Amino acid sequence: DGHVIDALPLPTMVYMRNNYPNLPATYDNFLTDDSANTSYNGINALPDGTIIVKSLYRVAGCDQNGGAALLKCANSGNVPRSNLISINPHTMQMIQVYQLQAPAPARPTITRYKGVDYVYLLENTAQPVRYSVSNGIFTPDSSWNPPAVSNDGQEPGGSLIAMNDWIVGNTNTVPATGAMTTFAINQGDASKYYSRQPFKDDPVDPVLAKAFATASPGGKPAISWDDMSLEADPENGIFYGVETLARKVAAFRICDSGIEIVWKKTQTTTEWATLIGPKDRRVWVGTDIPLNQIPGMNANDRVVWRDASTGRLLAVSAQVPVMTQGSAVQPGYDGSMYFP
Repeated sequence: DGHVIDALPLPTMVYMRNNYPNLPATYDNFLTDDSANTSYNGINALPDGTIIVKSLYRVAGCDQNGGAALLKCANSGNVPRSNLISINPHTMQMIQVYQLQAPAPARPTITRYKGVDYVYLLENTAQPVRYSVSNGIFTPDSSWNPPAVSNDGQEPGGSLIAMNDWIVGNTNTVPATGAMTTFAINQGDASKYYSRQPFKDDPVDPVLAKAFATASPGGKPAISWDDMSLEADPENGIFYGVETLARKVAAFRICDSGIEIVWKKTQTTTEWATLIGPKDRRVWVGTDIPLNQIPGMNANDRVVWRDASTGRLLAVSAQVPVMTQGSAVQPGYDGSMYFP
């Protein structure tokens, strides 16, 4: 009936960083209440019901909210290390509070692979780490050690996506000076690693190049921005991504020689896509920002339906008021879609 069954206040006491921007990062040896700047993103549950959450921090003194706190707060790296927390769903008590080695903006990814529950995280630009979880206790998996992305100009990516035997991801969830890199890592053997820069040869739209001329960290011209995570269709072995500044959306497949492009179309979006329909008639649903509006500052969107296997355009809505940036068009009942 919608009433609250139980609630658990999550930790807001942190060790603040004290040497930004110098490296390696160091932190205070005393706790500070950072409740005004603490959030938790990526609330997941393991198959046994154990709840997994991860902390996320805004720079102290910044008054931006939502996604803008990650994109527009100055000195965005001057934040505490994230906590990974496991919670017993029956008692609503914390099992373990595990302090990560660095801030981890992207949501944790939960998967069970060959009988083991794993949490995958990005704790730096694009070198994933994973933790096994047993009875709510996290154990770093040092045997799974994929290579770092070697391309220049990268910024941290969005959440990792599990697709069958693979973990797929991409860089540049904030505007970057280097072309976005898409990568795939085998869950059973991290040395099986593929990467590709699928939009490197797609020119940045001139209007967006001007609008994002100082948008990357350090105030340099941005040529790439991929605000959202990839989407995966394990049944068909296809995953999907975008490059906002080149106004492109695309589909990919993992093959013996690496990551191949299945299709690529012109469309401007800052939102996750939604996959609907049965395996043989999968439909990709996303947004499209009008050409006369700047992504991230747009007042309107359109909703776009595409054949997920070919990219063929199926339908486009009229212009609607802009949705919350970085969210998604949601599937409803009997073919309806909800636009938040």
